[in-house]
Amino acid sequence: MSPVTSIILLLIFSYLNISSSLKSAEILPVKPGDCPLDLDITSCDSPDFQLKPDCAIDDDCEGQKKCCYSECRLQCMLTL
Repeated sequence: MSPVTSIILLLIFSYLNISSSLKSAEILPVKPGDCPLDLDITSCDSPDFQLKPDCAIDDDCEGQKKCCYSECRLQCMLTL
């Protein structure tokens, strides 16, 4: 098999794999609005400083609150 044929087959199989995984991927709803900027980033650099997140996705938050990174962790916040 020639190198060109091998590359073409590799590209075809890669495309088929990516397109099938995109079809099966779960689409998570995102609430409208933008998270406030986190201005205290430097204090999060320490590996000893670990806080448990309040949320993982927007649906974990009540009402209009969104899951945003602030104060070294993910937490539910009102958007801008």
